[in-house]
Amino acid sequence: MSDFQYHRLASFSTLLLGTILNLIATGSNSWQGIEDGIYFGLWNVCFQIHSIKHWTCTAWDVLPDFIRSAQAFCIIGQMCYIVSAVLMLFSFFVRALQRSKVVLIVLSLLTFSAACLVSMTVVVMGVKGKDYIYSMKTDTELIFRYFLKGVVLSGLYEIGWSMIVAIVASLVTFIAFLVCFFEYRDITEEPRPTRV
Repeated sequence: MSDFQYHRLASFSTLLLGTILNLIATGSNSWQGIEDGIYFGLWNVCFQIHSIKHWTCTAWDVLPDFIRSAQAFCIIGQMCYIVSAVLMLFSFFVRALQRSKVVLIVLSLLTFSAACLVSMTVVVMGVKGKDYIYSMKTDTELIFRYFLKGVVLSGLYEIGWSMIVAIVASLVTFIAFLVCFFEYRDITEEPRPTRV
């Protein structure tokens, strides 16, 4: 196996791992919440009925603006993942693409964009989600409405496992970007063949 194949295999495997982790984080409901009360993700919100200790999940009734932006970042990031994975697969099998500087630049930009978009999702969900939860805990009318449903909002703020998975996905995707970038650097440092 040549150095090219090792670099490309390393970047493809880290990109694939980042894609899978991002899909898991995107589809799950445990980004953040209130201990033993409410958890939410990008698509659903889950409540624990306190008297029977049963969790129930529903789609958002009113979608907060920060959730809408996080969804957009996540979807665009996933599209970057897909395009870069397809381009990497083509570069394995199409000989003309294997040592192409343009392909490496595009792969570097796509993987960097995917990592940045996942990071922006985490930042939006982290900052605005925490503000959203604290505003829920101070709204007495909302606390009373949830209390009538059997949901207690007096617990502590918690970061869910989905946000941690998204952070790991972003870091792994940054590693895929670095591998593509170093492969590009190695190709540009090689001496150009001379014609005789």
